[in-house]
Amino acid sequence: SPLFSTLNNIEIILHPTIAIGNYNRKPYFFYKQGINKKIEKQISLLDQERISLGRYLKLNLLPICDVLKNRYSKINKKPYPENLMDIFSKSEPFYSSKIKYSDKYSRYIEDEVPFRLVPLYYLGLECGFKMTATYNIINNACEINGVDYFINGRRMKNIKNHPLV
Repeated sequence: SPLFSTLNNIEIILHPTIAIGNYNRKPYFFYKQGINKKIEKQISLLDQERISLGRYLKLNLLPICDVLKNRYSKINKKPYPENLMDIFSKSEPFYSSKIKYSDKYSRYIEDEVPFRLVPLYYLGLECGFKMTATYNIINNACEINGVDYFINGRRMKNIKNHPLV
């Protein structure tokens, strides 16, 4: 279903969280150097909200580390790491990625926050969840870019035929 596809897309959590956590940094390798313990904790909290919301909606979602393991373990030449910092720094394709990133106005914030995280946030609220971690990431993006994504982002009332509207 579209709802499963959306909630199973872990990039909606990974990309903005890493980009926001590193927004004032000099160019860096996005995955290999872009995650630290603080960012890993934020991702974990967001993932817990995603999993809880999925469970409430009767969707069988896997945690981020399991999704990455399922996607990439066949190309990894070593035993697959179990935590995000190790996955991104020690496993293919992440540790050899040549992508450098430093633009706070990239699609990782300007697209993924208003069009992916904001709907996730409001869906969670509609289902009775606090969505504190998701709120914090969106709020950080608002402060960084000077845009109120809560108002300007995609909200459920703007999605026609949504079963929860």
